[in-house]
Amino acid sequence: MSSLRFVRAAAVTCMVTACTAHAGGAAHEAAHPAVDRRCAAADPAGPVPLRVTAVDESGAPLPRALVSIADAGKASAPAARLETDEHGEAEVDVFSGLWRIEVEQPGYSAGRYLLDLRPGQSCGVRFELQRAPNEFEF
Repeated sequence: MSSLRFVRAAAVTCMVTACTAHAGGAAHEAAHPAVDRRCAAADPAGPVPLRVTAVDESGAPLPRALVSIADAGKASAPAARLETDEHGEAEVDVFSGLWRIEVEQPGYSAGRYLLDLRPGQSCGVRFELQRAPNEFEF
């Protein structure tokens, strides 16, 4: 049973405050990437688009960032592994629920987010990843 389907079509998300999200992971707040989420009304009967966007500190897209989306209520492997396109975007259809989203790009600190996606919502989550400190600089 696959509740996820990769979608290449662009979806427009409008800001609605009904979507709730929580910072996830064990990283210190200062090391957390900036995360912005925007939600819009969607069909409550079926899967809805979840768009993930990865950008750097200047807002430039991060193509080929690795995105993992997992059901936060299960300890299993991610339900979807995606790669962002040239616009720094990846999209997948999901059902409502609690989703753990992780974004990784070499040279940047990983982004993690816990999204409570309610029935009748479609959300977009934008990660602003920070350059990872170079441990070998003195």
